[in-house]
Amino acid sequence: MAEILIGNVKGPQGETGATGATGPQGVAATVNVGTVSTTAYGNAAQVTNSGTENDAVLDFVIPQGRPGERTTTIGSLTLDTITTSTDDFPSPAVGDTGATAFGKIVKFNSDALTAIQGKLDEANVVNNLTTTEAGYALDARQGKALNDAMNTLATYGDVGQFIGYNVGTSSTKRIGYTIQNEQLKLVEVSIDALSTGAALTTGNTYSVGNLAAFHPVLPINFVMNRKDSGHAACMCSISQEGVFQLHPLESVPSGVTLAGHVMYYFQ
Repeated sequence: MAEILIGNVKGPQGETGATGATGPQGVAATVNVGTVSTTAYGNAAQVTNSGTENDAVLDFVIPQGRPGERTTTIGSLTLDTITTSTDDFPSPAVGDTGATAFGKIVKFNSDALTAIQGKLDEANVVNNLTTTEAGYALDARQGKALNDAMNTLATYGDVGQFIGYNVGTSSTKRIGYTIQNEQLKLVEVSIDALSTGAALTTGNTYSVGNLAAFHPVLPINFVMNRKDSGHAACMCSISQEGVFQLHPLESVPSGVTLAGHVMYYFQ
């Protein structure tokens, strides 16, 4: 009976054949790095060849790292040191350490407190002329009020309008008030009196005139001097009713001018 072979049948290995001819030399390949960029956290990294198989240019896309997490707030920080600044009114600057920055703040607060201590409180500025308590200052508006009062003092009444007499006659001579102020209730009297006729005799009283317009609240006495020698010659009195009288302190010849000045308040 004949033998039938089914499928592949491997025979014994034959002898090694002769070496074939050397093939052509291959082209040398190059690899360079191209662009490197980042992408958002969580994206996949990417490397792409923007060159050729033999001259590769690799471009990299690298994802960003995981964002940092805040573990504390400035309110919960504890300072372990403060570097105090010696500058006047210092301010924190870029680049300062925390110790220096807080040191400048401490110095600023200390200097500011020193600067304001002892300064006048705004509540202690008053807009009146009646406060008597210590530690208060006048509002600037009171400057105008005082200026108006001084102007009134200088202009109220018949300034320069004089009424007067020669001593012992009815003819006029300069005797009268120069300032009368209703607000300050002030009268200033400037008097020149000329002795006429006989000399003024010590111990006698000479009635000069009635000055009731001055409203004296108390009898007023003052000295009148002789214009020729400057000596005190007469005691001058103005009664509460306004009667003006001379009381010679020495004998005063006729023709001698007497001068006096007085200032008083009235009700």
